[in-house]
Amino acid sequence: MVPSWTKATLPLAIIPATLYVASNFGHEAATALVGIIFFLSAVKAANNNERRFMVTLAVFAGVLESAFVAIGWYKYAGTTLIPMWITLGWSLLGIYVLKNAPLMKNIKDRVVYPALVVFYTLLMAVTGVTPAAALFSAFAIGSVYILSASSKHPASFFAFAGIVGILVDFAGTAAGAWTYFNNGVPVPPPLAFHGMGYASVLAFAMWASGVE
Repeated sequence: MVPSWTKATLPLAIIPATLYVASNFGHEAATALVGIIFFLSAVKAANNNERRFMVTLAVFAGVLESAFVAIGWYKYAGTTLIPMWITLGWSLLGIYVLKNAPLMKNIKDRVVYPALVVFYTLLMAVTGVTPAAALFSAFAIGSVYILSASSKHPASFFAFAGIVGILVDFAGTAAGAWTYFNNGVPVPPPLAFHGMGYASVLAFAMWASGVE
């Protein structure tokens, strides 16, 4: 059964709810909230292949997060470690995108790519046009083509995954949950990078767990 757009967007309310809990009650409380949702999703909403996908994505996200924090690219508020709600949260977003794959199939490629050009152009207009932003935007659009050409899923699926990643990074930095640094100086989040990065990580976890 293909989900409606209303049902597809409602779970995104978990993002501001988690950030609110993390900001006001600490990382442990946010981990408890996301952990409960993760458990219920794995038990009630996922099959065996999808559970393997959720675990694979959580582990891979943990490895990447640890590497990025270790090199000082960003830091989470109030801790030098990686809060567990972060890795579980990326996994939840992954199963969310995967469960909405049937809805994405209704969007044709001829619509997706022009829409992505407009989206990333507007993103740069709002956040600032820099060589890095332009390069990452081009890579983000190109990655959608490459990933869809290597997968049974259409371009709209990976475009949606990238936009979800951008939404999370924007919300998290705006809420002060984490901050990016360049040579020790706080900088705006590289949103276009996450448009490319999260879609690619999602695809890797799908291939590694066999849900593709």
